[in-house]
Amino acid sequence: AADAAALPAFAVGARVEAKWGWQWSRAVIDRVNDDGTYDVEWVDEPDVFNTVAAADVRVAVGDAPAPPPQAASAPEEETPPAAAAVGNEGE
Repeated sequence: AADAAALPAFAVGARVEAKWGWQWSRAVIDRVNDDGTYDVEWVDEPDVFNTVAAADVRVAVGDAPAPPPQAASAPEEETPPAAAAVGNEGE
């Protein structure tokens, strides 16, 4: 039970990777079962559902939010001149 508590819990609709046999594949949680298993629908095979153990479900790689693109550049420096030009049009 201590191991199960350490595993992340996923909600219905969560995009995950699930292990079936030896292979990890992208899936969506369709149901959370009382015994700690999940029913998943495979992304590559829609309408195919399987029950997998919680230990065989993980966060999908690449689904983490990416940092905003403006974090690398500084477009704020160009904003004041553009705003000033817009303000001058009304004169």
